[in-house]
Amino acid sequence: MSHEKGSILCMDDEEMIRITIGDFLEDCDYTVYLAKDGEEGLEIFREKAPDLLLVDLRMPKTNGFQVLSAVAEESPQTPVIVISGTGVLRDAIEAIRLGAWNYITKPIEDMAFLEHSVKEALEKSRLQR
Repeated sequence: MSHEKGSILCMDDEEMIRITIGDFLEDCDYTVYLAKDGEEGLEIFREKAPDLLLVDLRMPKTNGFQVLSAVAEESPQTPVIVISGTGVLRDAIEAIRLGAWNYITKPIEDMAFLEHSVKEALEKSRLQR
């Protein structure tokens, strides 16, 4: 199957969340790559150059803040959406300061909101290019 909408890398240390988000986005016709932590995620990011990243903040090895910093330095035009369960305002502010395009809290009550956020970020990214 051809995935015309683009490619998305989802980094989350919680396997069920990673799989649920991945399956949902594949059903929406995106190519999806999954990573269990930021270290694996950055390897996939550098190898596959996905169109968009979904990043959890709290992960082992390399956390979401470190991922945001690396992506901002290496590929600032790549949209990153943070999906975090912390719900801490300070974390959201720091994520945006580091270059996150959006911040979504877990659990995601309505997956249509995630799909809308992804579409919006990809469209904005295409327009900027």
